[in-house]
Amino acid sequence: MPARTAWADGSGGPTFSLREYLKLKGELLAALPIYLYGAEILRKRANPVLELDDGSIELIQNMFETIHRANGIGLAANQVGVLERIVVLDLSEMEEGKDMKPMVLINPEVLKSSGEWSSEEGCLSIPEVRDIVKRQEIVTVRFKDGDFTEMG
Repeated sequence: MPARTAWADGSGGPTFSLREYLKLKGELLAALPIYLYGAEILRKRANPVLELDDGSIELIQNMFETIHRANGIGLAANQVGVLERIVVLDLSEMEEGKDMKPMVLINPEVLKSSGEWSSEEGCLSIPEVRDIVKRQEIVTVRFKDGDFTEMG
């Protein structure tokens, strides 16, 4: 399957932040409702994305708008009620991620991980709760990017 762009205007995507790009393009985006801890959909297994269609592109754009409005850094599609394997990340507001561009991970799969580190985290599905969480320090992931190109 040929790579397809994830940007509604057919471009290869922004060379600057996604937020700036969408403002310049005049997109009217929706902040999606975020399902809270305890919601059944958060326990269900998401389905793989088989192709990148207009609905998936709109979902990705709206997921980015949702994390920006909620002051978050990441969001999985099931958190907004969609059982598709899509995750969006924008770490650019964090000191550690200030040079990173927003990312979309479609059908992510952890290949290997090692090490350990801890940091304070929150979750948009559990508002107002923050705690120290232990994570793997190095994680290798295979996924499709916003152009539906295999990465990793």
